[in-house]
Amino acid sequence: MLMLEQWLAGVLDFNGSIGIRTGARQIQPYIAIYTRHREYLEQLREVWPGFSPPMFITRNVFMSQIVSIRGTLNILEKTQPYLNRLYEIAETVIKFCRSRLEHINVRYTIYELQLVEDVLRKTARPATLTRRLEVLEQWR
Repeated sequence: MLMLEQWLAGVLDFNGSIGIRTGARQIQPYIAIYTRHREYLEQLREVWPGFSPPMFITRNVFMSQIVSIRGTLNILEKTQPYLNRLYEIAETVIKFCRSRLEHINVRYTIYELQLVEDVLRKTARPATLTRRLEVLEQWR
């Protein structure tokens, strides 16, 4: 299994993203993998069933993702030691997921919102950062 975790970490570093989506109804950690080859994502799901079916995104790009807190945490705990480019972001998202699972149906804590802000500052495109931080402010 270790080789699969190292392989998935390589795929994430090269073709993936880890982050936290902020919305009016919830804050959601996620892992997404992008490729032009739908069949690669179908093979990924055979090995890691937590990933969604491949979705057509744009032109010739497909995406598969995990959006549950437990699913995201499970994959990141297994792959984070082998990540390079996404190591720090994975570490922060792991902290967020662990904190949420301690009190899943309670309002987000200041600590969790700070973790989300940290992830947004590291992952958001400059053109969208201000808007995303404004959405996050609604949770404070």
